[in-house]
Amino acid sequence: LAFVTLAEAMQYFGNFSNVFSVIFTMVYTLGLDSNNAIIEIFITMLNDEIDRRGMKKVPAWKVCAVVFPIFFLLGLPYTTRSGLYILDVVDHFIVTLFLLLVIFLEAIAPNVDFGWNRVAYQVKAATYGNKSSPNGRQPLSKWFCLFDLRVVAPLAPAALFIETFINDVRTPYGGYPTSLLGWGWALLAAGVVLAMSTVWRLDAGTLSDFNIDNIETTHRE
Repeated sequence: LAFVTLAEAMQYFGNFSNVFSVIFTMVYTLGLDSNNAIIEIFITMLNDEIDRRGMKKVPAWKVCAVVFPIFFLLGLPYTTRSGLYILDVVDHFIVTLFLLLVIFLEAIAPNVDFGWNRVAYQVKAATYGNKSSPNGRQPLSKWFCLFDLRVVAPLAPAALFIETFINDVRTPYGGYPTSLLGWGWALLAAGVVLAMSTVWRLDAGTLSDFNIDNIETTHRE
């Protein structure tokens, strides 16, 4: 709907309408490219899951033949007259609320298994051999980085999530009807259940021990 509105508005730009038509085409192709990237990631995840379960390999065209119609049907509601309202609700509950929860979980993960020593090791290994840091760079103040990693990174998205969640409970988002907001809450709940299910399935860490000062030997190997 946004693309339709932009296309109709271009006729009012006068002498600059041709310029904006080129910009519109660029934005349109970028949108298609982003959509293709998202679908490619989804299909790759499906193929990886099929391989992990030891199932018979499915040709890519068959996977696409199933995935594309599903995505097409899921996108149809956004083409209706209420499409912009549906998009706004989904964007708020998924792109804002659920994404804040995902960021919180991603901030917790490095503190649970990966650990600070491995973060410092990766920084040193990534910069090893550079002209400005032939022996690899050490992170800035260890305590400053630990405070950022263990306090700021998880608490900031958690605080924003809690604040937004409480505000939505007290005041219906955007003044939309309950029937529409119900879909938003349902999608958020489904995302939370899916995220928690992956957390509970975590096994013990299998990362090997290492010596943070043994970067040179590691690179030679």
